[in-house]
Amino acid sequence: MTSDDQLRTLSTLPIGHDPRVILNSIGEATYDWDILGDRLAWSPNVVDVLPLGRRDLIETGALWHAMLAPESPSSPHAVVTRSDASDLGTGVPYHVTYALVLEPGDRAPRTWIEDTGRWFAGPDQRPARAHGVIRVVADRAVSGRAMGCDILTGAQTRLQFLECAARMYTHAGRTKTSFGLLLIGIENLAAINRAHGFAVADEAIVAIADRLRAIMRTTDGLARYSAGKFAMLLDSCGPDQLEPAVQRFLNEMSNRPIETSGGRIDIDLHVGAVSGPRHARNPQLLLQNAEEALRCAREARRPPYRIYDPGQARDDVRLRLRRTRDVIVSALNDRRIEIALEPIVSAISGQPIFFEALMRLRLENGELVSPGAVIPAAEQLGLIEMLDQRVLEMAVGRLTAEPDLSLSVNMSAVTLHAAGMLATLAAQVAGRPAVAARLMLEITETCAIADIAATGALLREIKALGIRIAMDDFGSGHTSFRNLRGLDIDLLKIDGAFVQNLARSSDDRFFVRTLINLAQHLEIPVVAEWVQDAETAALLAEWGVQYLQGDLFGRAEHAAVETLLLAGGAAA
Repeated sequence: MTSDDQLRTLSTLPIGHDPRVILNSIGEATYDWDILGDRLAWSPNVVDVLPLGRRDLIETGALWHAMLAPESPSSPHAVVTRSDASDLGTGVPYHVTYALVLEPGDRAPRTWIEDTGRWFAGPDQRPARAHGVIRVVADRAVSGRAMGCDILTGAQTRLQFLECAARMYTHAGRTKTSFGLLLIGIENLAAINRAHGFAVADEAIVAIADRLRAIMRTTDGLARYSAGKFAMLLDSCGPDQLEPAVQRFLNEMSNRPIETSGGRIDIDLHVGAVSGPRHARNPQLLLQNAEEALRCAREARRPPYRIYDPGQARDDVRLRLRRTRDVIVSALNDRRIEIALEPIVSAISGQPIFFEALMRLRLENGELVSPGAVIPAAEQLGLIEMLDQRVLEMAVGRLTAEPDLSLSVNMSAVTLHAAGMLATLAAQVAGRPAVAARLMLEITETCAIADIAATGALLREIKALGIRIAMDDFGSGHTSFRNLRGLDIDLLKIDGAFVQNLARSSDDRFFVRTLINLAQHLEIPVVAEWVQDAETAALLAEWGVQYLQGDLFGRAEHAAVETLLLAGGAAA
């Protein structure tokens, strides 16, 4: 039942029904909040629901706000006043969980509140009045489950933080104010895990979250951004205030160790900070800039923070690209580009049918680098064609040496449409039809639909060589039925982003089934990527998917470097 339903029910109760008794029986109290006059009118039972003793302690929004505990992920005031929604006459709903300190003292017990309400706009279309229902929830973990917050820390999740950042960005743009966005990385979390175990590491994460809340203001926001990162929004923080605020946070956080069941632990933090909305065109770019600042702070080590500066960021990007270019060119020259084979299995038997050849770059010190760290830079630097051709050579070498092996190879749009690419493919498989039949090129859906006519003509010439074509990341580019049929694709690989949460997301289940039905109508076999659990695998098999790929069936494995180099040489 919503707060509106509950209030309407109470106002229409027949004579003889005491609303206070009914509200007490469900552990809830109602309020009406005059936002402009800052007056709170409560249902008579509020002192029964909250152990206050005196109602005058909560007669205004300011008094209520003053009782917020530092660990509160948000507040009614913040949710209502920062809302960018419009009241179309029926009000705007809100739902927020927070903690109250009802007794004096920092160590006083916290009372966690779930607050559901609806605000209404005044003549200026800004919030003027609100009414709602509060109820007490057992503790931070219960409130976290109720609101989808991070269960461990009670902070916002990454998704909730992104939504808050978007609201604050809009609010700041409308009011011509500024705010700060901080990404805080725990640098020694892996070392804590190794030395003390995951339980102690969890204690450290909770302690860091609590310490951050104790420093920040109640109008600020805190989120568990990832396993080893927190994110903060600093309300009404101008560009000139951002660096002092970051320094204060680091001083407070680093001055004393954290007490855990495994003993006292020192923490090592780095911070990337950015001023919004000044340094980004949208909230997503603001977060990217904060990530870039954090990366720079980690590389520099001292000082342990970096304030994003557009000019310096451009210089850093150029320097990093130059370094990456040298690494890629050196690896190509020294034949340190390798392939790792990831199995693609039958959905029915679970046995490998063929493998995807994935590029890996080996540094001079022997460390392997994944494609995600290399390919975007290679595309920017104009080196992607050289990498693609090297991987193709090595794949053909493996196919030549192993008659029972079938491989798929990724090919970028740049390489696919490069002058001479068709001749290169023809030379690779010339006189070796058995090799061509076991080779498949993977192109992305977005690559295919960029120029349907040109891509279709090129793919027909490639298929004439005996090479098959797979469309990778199917579902990300919204290929039309007509275009898909015209491309004459041999295999569709459903984008793993829609598969990884299949067991938990009804939206993903609907979308994936739609893609499968389309493929079945066109009689094109399907691979589902990023399959990580048996439940997802069973669902996909039941829906008629022929092949599965993902961690459940094995990650990409490397053959001996010498073998790969010899195979690549044989194909040259």
